[in-house]
Amino acid sequence: MQHQQQSIWRRLFSGRDKDNGPDGPSEPALKSQGLEQPGDTKGGIIRHLDGFELDRDSADGDFMHDADTLSKIDIQSMTTSQYDALIDSELERKWILNLSMHFRDKSKREKFFVTFRQHEHHWRRVTISLDYRDAPENSLEADLARTETQREKSAKIYEAIRESLAEIDFYSTVTNLKLETKEGRLHVHVVEDVNPVKEIISYPPVRMIQHMNCRRVRERELHFDSHMSGFVYKVRVHGQLLIKKEIPGPDTVDEFLYEINALNQLYPAKNVIQFYGIVVDDREENVTGLLISYAARGALIDVIYDNDHSLPWPTREKWARQIVGGLSEIHEAGFVQGDFTLSNIVIDENDDAKIIDINRRGCPIGWEPPEATPLIDSNQRISMYIGVKSDLYQLGMVLWALATQEDEPDAYGRPLKIDADVAVPAWYRRVVDICLSTNPRDRVQAIQLLSWFPDQEDGSQYGRPNGSSLSVNGDGNSRRNYLSPSLIPQIKTVHPPSDWAYIAAVANAE
Repeated sequence: MQHQQQSIWRRLFSGRDKDNGPDGPSEPALKSQGLEQPGDTKGGIIRHLDGFELDRDSADGDFMHDADTLSKIDIQSMTTSQYDALIDSELERKWILNLSMHFRDKSKREKFFVTFRQHEHHWRRVTISLDYRDAPENSLEADLARTETQREKSAKIYEAIRESLAEIDFYSTVTNLKLETKEGRLHVHVVEDVNPVKEIISYPPVRMIQHMNCRRVRERELHFDSHMSGFVYKVRVHGQLLIKKEIPGPDTVDEFLYEINALNQLYPAKNVIQFYGIVVDDREENVTGLLISYAARGALIDVIYDNDHSLPWPTREKWARQIVGGLSEIHEAGFVQGDFTLSNIVIDENDDAKIIDINRRGCPIGWEPPEATPLIDSNQRISMYIGVKSDLYQLGMVLWALATQEDEPDAYGRPLKIDADVAVPAWYRRVVDICLSTNPRDRVQAIQLLSWFPDQEDGSQYGRPNGSSLSVNGDGNSRRNYLSPSLIPQIKTVHPPSDWAYIAAVANAE
């Protein structure tokens, strides 16, 4: 694709442009056009705009527009509340804020990452760059600098350029819109996002996943339902509700492939989210996303928060068992989770816990094991040190959160301890303490931790806070009692039954 730059100029005006037709601007050409906009100013956003001017080089023939969708709605006839409802709807289904970030030099500049829906099955990745330094009064930049939430900022950006989107030739990769106000005009500079940090993703070719022999779904087979978070969406495929995960950026392709391989190999593990298949482009050349089952109750962090210390112990014990079991399945298959937080455990419609996001990405600050803290302090990449032992430490934090019903274990000081007045059994405290050991050598494998949970009597999945588990040999000792506090098996002297003498005699005769 040839390098392309566009500059869109808009200025204030009063009244309606008499040269415009009833259906809005015609032929998105290189000349000035009048654009119809609502006749009020709300929240500092200027909506009286005219003098639209577009300068551009030759466009790539692969671009697609959805100008009709943007122009047919007679927004001038709407009330303020109707217009607000329209914008809110489009922010949910057309202009989706994935994430935002400030520049590394800590200057008053900001970059937004947005997915723009041009057609039912055609989405554009867009970045918006803004510089708040020396922003003119009453400008979009000045207004955004005073705005608190990122969603509000995204809404104001969308309102400011909404009527111009049909005139922009979007790149098939990532399009950067640099917004700048000069002399009362909002300039929108359109370039491919390659500098200073390249945002273009090199999507893996289909041949890289051929060994998995998994289901492939083309982009046009997906039907958008809603945005979940980041680059995660709820979609429908042939009537089934699923979660679609996209590759967030160019530096996460390897993690994405790791997750696909892990989910495919773990299928159908009981306590790991079910893998449905991969998403490919309509030409079936590249992998663009993955599909997993939808967990109706959402992330465990939200479930704990929403229930406000009212979750019954049997439910929490069941989830704890399933979480330890799921981590055991991941480790025994040769993978690590890598970001094992409450946000990466979900509860499905059957009230079962499932682990998601198996990608070794690394954990957020506050969730790192103690051995990683000096690495972070010295600005090293802790993703190089992510492994089974770091997963086990984070498992301890998850189990602590289930015991205390606190949704932010990372906000509490270390060492994390379960207070004496918290009603959980002694064996559970022991499991948590071992996982949270400062020495990684003392953290035992998840499959061994799982054996410490009470046996499920009569098909029940629940234990009791002060109950005992079944004996393994009828002597009244549970299997967990055969492990010492240091997790070294205890050797017990027993007296053999009388009929052992006969066995011994036969052995001596031979």
